[in-house]
Amino acid sequence: MSTARKRGKTRIDVDLSGGTLASIGGVVLLGRAEERLHAIPRLASCFEYFRTPVLTAHPVEALFGQRLLELGQEAVSDHDR
Repeated sequence: MSTARKRGKTRIDVDLSGGTLASIGGVVLLGRAEERLHAIPRLASCFEYFRTPVLTAHPVEALFGQRLLELGQEAVSDHDR
């Protein structure tokens, strides 16, 4: 089922046929927004990181992005396996 609405000069198309469904839809949406905005590196740069970079396995940008996107408690716990 597909519907179209016009709001001002903008046409909005909505496809309610299902398509690809996921229980982690919010994560998918945030991931796609990050692909376009590249906000994680900019936001991560706002934090002071006191660990010695050569002694860490994951840069602060990766840790921040992981927490921001919240890939599920189990996946967050197993990020280094």
